[in-house]
Amino acid sequence: MMRATTLLALVLLLGRVSAEEEKKPDVNAKLAALLDAAKADATRIRGLPFLAEVPVRKITADEFRAQMMRNTDRLLGKGERLKWMQHLLQRLRILPADTGIVELMDRFFPKTVAANYDPFRKRISFLRGFRSRSIMVHELVHSLQDQHFNLSRNLLDGPLEFDRLLALGALAEGDAESVQRHFDTNGVLAITPLPAVKAWGQQQIENYLERRKDFPRGIARPFIFQYFDGMIFVETIKRHAGGYAALNRVWGNPPQTTEQVLHPERYIDRDLPVRITPPAKPAGREILLQNTLGELGVRIVLESHLGKDWPRAAAVGWDGDRILLLSNGDADPILAWLTTWDSKRDAREFADAAKRVLAVLAPGAVPKLIEKQGILACVNDGQAHVIVARERDVLLALGLPTDGFAKTVAALMNSEKTEVRTHRSRFGSSE
Repeated sequence: MMRATTLLALVLLLGRVSAEEEKKPDVNAKLAALLDAAKADATRIRGLPFLAEVPVRKITADEFRAQMMRNTDRLLGKGERLKWMQHLLQRLRILPADTGIVELMDRFFPKTVAANYDPFRKRISFLRGFRSRSIMVHELVHSLQDQHFNLSRNLLDGPLEFDRLLALGALAEGDAESVQRHFDTNGVLAITPLPAVKAWGQQQIENYLERRKDFPRGIARPFIFQYFDGMIFVETIKRHAGGYAALNRVWGNPPQTTEQVLHPERYIDRDLPVRITPPAKPAGREILLQNTLGELGVRIVLESHLGKDWPRAAAVGWDGDRILLLSNGDADPILAWLTTWDSKRDAREFADAAKRVLAVLAPGAVPKLIEKQGILACVNDGQAHVIVARERDVLLALGLPTDGFAKTVAALMNSEKTEVRTHRSRFGSSE
């Protein structure tokens, strides 16, 4: 059972508590003793003092579920936005066609989450008997993060998008996981060679995914990413730049992308992403939803379509992306995924993988290259599924009407790309 203070989960746990619940005592005597011991452990290992008391309360699975359901709209939105988000995930085969987001969350989090720190309410909640000093240490690290670095401000200080939220969640969970593993191993983690830490972390990820076969891998993977990929990121920073003091500086300039977490050297060397801004109405079509998936999102999409044989190199070299749902009259929305890459070679590798995705989406259809425009179109049942690769940019578009689709493609390929050059930082200059 995992602790859960993923910043994705945090927003889902901001439910109001009834006055009756507020009157219940925060802790009993045994829990108070455990809390005091764990606070001393967290401060000793993390090197930060507590600036305020941390309330701890027990909630039932039903209370947790109710809080989560009441606050889903805080992150995913509600009504039309939630509908389009669900459509996007189903279209990408991350979410099964017969499963809704709310249904999945209702099943996933109560079975996966043991405890949670809420930075908006400044308290720890736990679902079951809280006898684990190790888990308490983990949750208390989140409280230290909040008291010293303001978790809620970090969460809200930027777009609520897949790539950024997961990168920030990886910093929070990786920090807490590092402290917890230090506690669990009596400090052995600190002297374990980094390659061994990486190998162990990756094995933990696979073990978790194997145990969670009852949930879509594309949902479980970003969840566990925050813990173990996050821990590897944190351990790399600590060993590269001077322990927890260096990590404190990272909190002043959190990783912006999952690429920076998956490849910590790209955070250290300031490999900043490209921001892609599509036209307000590409070829006159309304944008129903847009988001950024990041390198982790690329990995998840390719794996969802191609299984375990997906080409790993196709996700490396990500430099930016924007995924859109566009209005299409009475038909299903058009899905358009614009990506840009570090090099032409990286773009070709992703384009080759995207062709394999089209073969899965449109089996039996014959791809046709439109020479003058460099468009590979796979027509099936009156729809065109399109790949365009030009220089370092690749567009994958699904469900375009066959008549006049080149106009929409041209509008999307003319999206503005802005290289991110600066970012607020106490870690160092990001110029």
